[in-house]
Amino acid sequence: MTPDRLVSIDVLFQYVYYNIGGIDMVKKLIQHGNSAALILDKPILDLLNFKMDTPLEISTDGKNLIISAQKSKNSGKDILESLEKINKRYPNALKKLGE
Repeated sequence: MTPDRLVSIDVLFQYVYYNIGGIDMVKKLIQHGNSAALILDKPILDLLNFKMDTPLEISTDGKNLIISAQKSKNSGKDILESLEKINKRYPNALKKLGE
C-alpha cells in the first residue's frame, strides 16, 4: 500500500463514528437574540429518539458539545444519594474543609 493510501486508526475511527446511522452533515450556528442556536434536523431527532419536549442534557469534554436525553427525572434524589456516600466516606476531610 502506498503512503498516500495509508489511513491512521484515528482517521478511520472518526469516519466510522461520524457516519453512524448514515447521517453525515455539517451545521452552522445561527443567531437567536444574543445567543446562538443549532437547528437539529428531523433525521437527527428521529435517530436519537428526541421529541420536541424531550429534556436534554448538554455537556462538553472541552472540544466537543455533547447533547443527550436527560438521564433521570429524579436527578435530585441521585445527588442526595451521592452526597450521603461522600459524607460517609470522607467525614474527616469534609470536617477540615468546613473549619
